[in-house]
Amino acid sequence: MKWERQIAIADRLFKHIDAVSTDRAASEMFIRETDYTDGEVAQRERSNILMTHPHVAASSKELVQPGDFVTANVMGVPIIVARQDDGSVRAFRNVCRHRCATVVDAEKGHRRQFTCPYHGWTYELHGELRTVPDGEASFPAIDKKKFGLVDVPVAERHGLIWIVPVAGTNLDLKNFLGAEIDEDLSQLGLEGFHPYRTGVFEQPVNWKLLMDGFLEVYHVRYLHATTLSRIAISNLLVVDALERHLRLVSARKDIEKLRDAKPEELNLLPGIILTYILMPSTVIVYVRDHFEIWSIAPHATDPAKSTVTLRFLIPKAVEGDKESAYWDKNWNTVVSAVDAEDWAAARGIQRNLRRDKSGGGECVFGRNEIGLQHFHRYLASSPNRFFYHPAQSAGQP
Repeated sequence: MKWERQIAIADRLFKHIDAVSTDRAASEMFIRETDYTDGEVAQRERSNILMTHPHVAASSKELVQPGDFVTANVMGVPIIVARQDDGSVRAFRNVCRHRCATVVDAEKGHRRQFTCPYHGWTYELHGELRTVPDGEASFPAIDKKKFGLVDVPVAERHGLIWIVPVAGTNLDLKNFLGAEIDEDLSQLGLEGFHPYRTGVFEQPVNWKLLMDGFLEVYHVRYLHATTLSRIAISNLLVVDALERHLRLVSARKDIEKLRDAKPEELNLLPGIILTYILMPSTVIVYVRDHFEIWSIAPHATDPAKSTVTLRFLIPKAVEGDKESAYWDKNWNTVVSAVDAEDWAAARGIQRNLRRDKSGGGECVFGRNEIGLQHFHRYLASSPNRFFYHPAQSAGQP
């Protein structure tokens, strides 16, 4: 984050600390409880928003050499991402064009071609169909050049590989991120960080409840009384709406060490927790020495289920048991606190929500929950997909 931006944010944080205040919206906001339980709402969100936005599928450093690949499940769509011979990446549906079997079961690896284990149909690294057993006799109408793996839009930026999980082309990731977030992530050096560990967690809650937990720090003093509250100031948040996205800055209690720093010597980063909310369901958190990439995905049919993927990125590849122990401790601290506190609260909320659309029942977001208000207004607006331009490829459904 550039120096001038740090100075401006520091000024806002210290003014809030002195006034015991926070950034606030103009008024409260009310939403229906059934927005978290209604199947029609869930399907509309999935179709109109979640399936049309970029999502993180991998770290670039998982795909070093041509032929390196990873598989992922992005918004319920099975994906293969592979490094190509020219250094680019391509992404495909991990679905055979013959009978829709899974082509690659492995989470990651190195291959020059992909062979479906069901009937042996084989695809080149770039997705083109190469071999059809008994093809001339049994599949004479199949044009191999038009029957390859189905491409999905993919882009690589800031050391992350992003995809839109539907067939198409021309994903403009720079436009999606916007100029200021793109600049911040570059200056924070995200591209140089290494993947340490990835975890996938199923939760019996609506995906929005999981997102809501990242969008305010009003709860820190209470929900995290023995964990995060020890290091972070509750109910103090600087919020910047950057086009469709958000930058949230909360203060660590030891930020006071920076109060008297000369402006030209200020490095605010050790005194804050920096969070980027990339609409609609990606969260990037920078905490002193590592990044956490959180991806939230709804269940395909059940509005009361969702999946969380957490990627831990660290400054350099681990060397030795001492470093492994340090990062394992960090990982375990984050996951255990989130599961026992944030997700436990979300599970309780989900049980309490109304499902009867005929009655009342509202949730209220306070003026100090400005991030929540922005997020839910964004979902309600169903924005146009101006950063994604669908285009069918020949022979692909």
